[in-house]
Amino acid sequence: MCRCAHEGLVPEPRFTALAGALRGASLPFVAVPDLCGLAARRDPDLLEWARHPGRKVVACHPRAIVNLFDAAGAPLPGDALIVNLRADSAQTAATQLGIEWNEDRGSGAENELRLSSDSVPTPSPFGPRSSDLGPRSSVLDDPPSPLHPAPSTAPSTLPPPWLPWFPVIDRARCTDCRQCLEFCLFGVYTLENGRIEVRHPENCKPHCPACARICPHTAIIFPKHTEAPIDGSPIADEEAEKARARRELNELLGQDIDAALAERRRRAAARLLDADKLRLAMAERERCSRKPGAEGRT
Repeated sequence: MCRCAHEGLVPEPRFTALAGALRGASLPFVAVPDLCGLAARRDPDLLEWARHPGRKVVACHPRAIVNLFDAAGAPLPGDALIVNLRADSAQTAATQLGIEWNEDRGSGAENELRLSSDSVPTPSPFGPRSSDLGPRSSVLDDPPSPLHPAPSTAPSTLPPPWLPWFPVIDRARCTDCRQCLEFCLFGVYTLENGRIEVRHPENCKPHCPACARICPHTAIIFPKHTEAPIDGSPIADEEAEKARARRELNELLGQDIDAALAERRRRAAARLLDADKLRLAMAERERCSRKPGAEGRT
């Protein structure tokens, strides 16, 4: 069960009501603060958990969850059940899980869980790792691969908590057209053996879904977004989505899309070059300041 602790897209009363129903039915479960964070870091417990058949995931939109697990290198088994607690009521979710709903049991669970909100109802079968930590844990606030790790002696220089906001590729829809790779300025995507990959999720700018808007195949999901179908919800009208993507791209880049993308790449490269020149200049100045007779000069 995922709480979606960072964005609150799974309402807490709904989560606690379903947790109470599971407890009342004596069904073991593991609650995690944020499934996106675990997937981005490829948490070993998540990988081990997904290996077993008959898994049930209570989280958000199934299309987002299937591709999130795939991106984590932990594909769900074919018989996995995904329950959308983001969209469905606790009672509907309980029915999908085969639990007889008891209104008193569900409503009484909220106070019980709030009193013990730093723990989960049932320990993980894989040991007390990150998947056993409660909603107040900061384990998911660390990016999957910190760009600028700070020394332990200087806590004030630590980067701010990382929000697990990043794109997930819907492999059933992606054609590896590279439009996202060309459009993104932050190095989130890479091309590996002809296949688009989200290699640096920590580079993604929080609450920016621009690459998903211009994807011609609606193949980019941001599980924490609030707009369909970017959030991974079902795509009701394929032709309407293709038209929307073309319209969004025209609005963002203008009519000459190829030229606009080339200009974006040029500007991004220029910024990187300027940054490299600055680093080189600073290093050169530092070296020069250490030469004999250079004391006092900069």
